[in-house]
Amino acid sequence: MNAALTATFELLAKTKNEAAVPVLTAALDSPSRDVQLGAVRAILQRRCPTGMRELLNRFHEMDEAWRDVIREFHGRMLPALRDAVLSSDAHLVENGCQAAEYFYEYDLIPTLLVALEDEGNAYRETVASTLINLADALFQDLAGTRDERRRRDPQLSRRNAVTALESSVRRYPRHQRLEPLEAFLQLTTRDNAAVTRFLNDVHESTFVPLLQVLHGSCRPGVLRLLIGFLDDPRPPSAGLTSLFRRTDRRCVDALLKKLGGEPNPAIRNNLKHVDNIAWLGDHTLIADLEDAQQQSLVRLVTLVSLKRDEIVKALDYIAQRGKPGGRRAALEGLRAYNGADVNVVVLRALRDADVYVQAAALGQLRMRGIPGALTSLLDALDSPSRPVRDAARSNLEEFSFKRFLPAFDMMEEEVRRTTAGLVRKIDYSAPQQLREELESPQGKRRMRALRVIAAMDLSQELEDAVLQRADDEDHLVRVEAARVLAIAPSAAAQEKLLSMAADASFSVREAAWSAMEDVARDEGLLQLEELNELRESLAGLPSKVPSPTPAAPVATPAPLPSSIPGTFSGPIHAPTETGYGP
Repeated sequence: MNAALTATFELLAKTKNEAAVPVLTAALDSPSRDVQLGAVRAILQRRCPTGMRELLNRFHEMDEAWRDVIREFHGRMLPALRDAVLSSDAHLVENGCQAAEYFYEYDLIPTLLVALEDEGNAYRETVASTLINLADALFQDLAGTRDERRRRDPQLSRRNAVTALESSVRRYPRHQRLEPLEAFLQLTTRDNAAVTRFLNDVHESTFVPLLQVLHGSCRPGVLRLLIGFLDDPRPPSAGLTSLFRRTDRRCVDALLKKLGGEPNPAIRNNLKHVDNIAWLGDHTLIADLEDAQQQSLVRLVTLVSLKRDEIVKALDYIAQRGKPGGRRAALEGLRAYNGADVNVVVLRALRDADVYVQAAALGQLRMRGIPGALTSLLDALDSPSRPVRDAARSNLEEFSFKRFLPAFDMMEEEVRRTTAGLVRKIDYSAPQQLREELESPQGKRRMRALRVIAAMDLSQELEDAVLQRADDEDHLVRVEAARVLAIAPSAAAQEKLLSMAADASFSVREAAWSAMEDVARDEGLLQLEELNELRESLAGLPSKVPSPTPAAPVATPAPLPSSIPGTFSGPIHAPTETGYGP
């Protein structure tokens, strides 16, 4: 726009001469784009009702450039919009409502209520639609990021709108329109005293229509209000009832999302007063829920005050048809309930495709006294799945190492061997606890630990600790160490046994040789004859190890005479520590 044209429109905008208005309205039809936009701007600057009415008449055919100019002068159109909404001109009412929605004129809500409550207004439906749409837009403004270009505070707009809507709710018996009630519930909050008062008084004229809106409206603000009642320490009972009477998916999703985490005390307390969930029997809906939603449903079912059979039936269905996480949650939810019907659910879950579901079922076998529970748990110890094995272990706590160790010496050999194998499978801390026992200052405890290592077949895993005990100060401990080293001997173990064969203690030497003989016989790591030769060279003693080939027969020596001529002819006595003789 050139300087001359700009100066012209500035003069037309500021002059008090009303003759400028026809000039500006005529300029709206100019073929020049600059002239059109200059005229729009000047009309808004003059706050001219006639000019603004002309703008509203043309609103349906305005392009974005015109609307951007109007947006710059936010609020200037509000008087014209009020007149348009209350007008009897259908075209003006339609354009006025469209403009109100387009420019988010929330301050127009009181005027819309006036037009809506007028029984003689022929355009109530148009006005009602605009009222609801503005309430929706304001709710979105409140929930999202504030648009600074609108130069308004959404919280202030809500307070003004809720005040006007609350008054209209009170006038419901006169106008009989549900739109103000729905807009009110869309924008209000659960701590609004009027909401509590309306919903707590069954004799209130608005009680039934408000419940009707709460039951049927899918507007996010209404759902948010219903869900918010769960957090209210003293919610209106009608509000909670409405929440659990609804069966639409949006409400179900909102409710289950709310219960996705750990419910706070207020929610838990409110759920105790719920004795009916209208959609709980809708298996199609439940099967269509996401995994996390089914887990929330299990949490919901176990917190409300439904009948026992209703709860078990719902959990049974989820345990059969739910998603993996839902099935696991259902099994955990059934822990609080006993009976043959629940036992059937648990036993069926042992065959579930999900190992975590199997684990959850295993954890309930013994507590329910199900026949064969111990056998099932023992079998599960050999499962290829870690969660199943862990579940079995956690339910076989009597086979812990701390209980097994003190009773070890009192067990019969067969029982000791069987129990030792179970403890090894069940208590993963056994090796570490055995290491600690091997460091005990008491020799008897160290000896017992070595015998337990042998019984549990942990000689390879704990070989380093056993090798240390092969040099123990207590020769009896060294004897036990030699026996353990022979079970699964490595090169280091064989070398240690060979060195122990020269131990200062005779019993240690014998234990070492016996261990090496066992190794040679069972593993073939040393030949028996070589071991014999080695022992003879070290000790100068005849071998006690039988040769693999039969030895030549040895002639029986002749009996010694009772006396030898020329010698002492008395009886011969065995040698004593001080010599021979009695």
